[in-house]
Amino acid sequence: MNEVVARDVLVGSATDSSGHRDLAALYADALRANLAERSEGALQRAYEIGRQGFAQGLGILELVAMHHEALATLSKRDGGSVPLSQQIVRAGEFFAETLSPYEMAHRGFREATSALRKLN
Repeated sequence: MNEVVARDVLVGSATDSSGHRDLAALYADALRANLAERSEGALQRAYEIGRQGFAQGLGILELVAMHHEALATLSKRDGGSVPLSQQIVRAGEFFAETLSPYEMAHRGFREATSALRKLN
């Protein structure tokens, strides 16, 4: 039962709203550029996309679905001169950078919770 619910969240939610669809398109575009040629600019775009997703209320599972959908689409295309192993590493770096705003928010929440516990 949980697997079905989780799968529905992953598959169905990444592009439910127009804002999320726009973000998914930006993500796929930026990921494609990063796979072709790794650059700090592409990683900065990943971070900004993560910030936008967080601001729009996009959950981590929805972000995972967005990444998966982009990879699935890109995997059907010719990778050019970049070896697959290198593309996999670049995709992982890109995704990790996208998750950075979520990690920062999570750490901030933990610190705030800890501070509140000390007050009580």
